[in-house]
Amino acid sequence: MENNFPIEYKVIVNTETFILLFIFAKRQITRFALKNRHRPHYPIGAGSSKSLCKEIERRLDVIDYIRCEPTQLSAEMKLLFQDENLVSQRIHI
Repeated sequence: MENNFPIEYKVIVNTETFILLFIFAKRQITRFALKNRHRPHYPIGAGSSKSLCKEIERRLDVIDYIRCEPTQLSAEMKLLFQDENLVSQRIHI
């Protein structure tokens, strides 16, 4: 069976197909990237100022870098930190 379509139509159809596939792939990649941000599913800070929203986002981003859970100091270790001068010398935030 012979195709009666000129080559220009084949090029146009192939180009449109490529563009549609590219748009779909880009959309899926963006969707999965946003899905993997481990954000709360509820909008935190909605309706507040832009600076407050940015501060909330900054603090939520820091959570990803926490590598261990903090532990509570034992009674013996609390004795080491009773002197306020020692605490201010050892803890630098």
